[in-house]
Amino acid sequence: MPVLDLHTFAGGLRPISKGGGQQTKSLRLAAADGREFFFRSVDKDPSAALPPELRSTVAKSVVRDQTSSAFPTGPLVVDRLLTAAGILHADSRLVVLPRTGLGDFDADFGGVMGFLEDRIGGPTAPLAHWGGATEIINSDSLF
Repeated sequence: MPVLDLHTFAGGLRPISKGGGQQTKSLRLAAADGREFFFRSVDKDPSAALPPELRSTVAKSVVRDQTSSAFPTGPLVVDRLLTAAGILHADSRLVVLPRTGLGDFDADFGGVMGFLEDRIGGPTAPLAHWGGATEIINSDSLF
């Protein structure tokens, strides 16, 4: 598994903020070339979605085990299918974050395996490499 080189990838990356939903840890990174990226851990922990009274029971282990069986490396297959179909998308790269160099995020993300993807859109994102797009909107705006 390649370890992401924070000094050379996209001209250099620096962590901006931690995020994530109820299952995935994520880290937003800014590149020296103006782009932004998301790192999303492969390891999911859905136990936060359980009612508090079940979080310290065997239910936590069962839910976590079932989540790991849901093909966590699916984005690698989906990327190839989207490319073959000619659909514009952010490429997913399966990487391990370095154990150090993430500053305040070393403890939570150092040595974690996950997917690195371009952050599409945002107020400062360069759009030239997104098929000539002049604006990118999120799903909620589209609906």
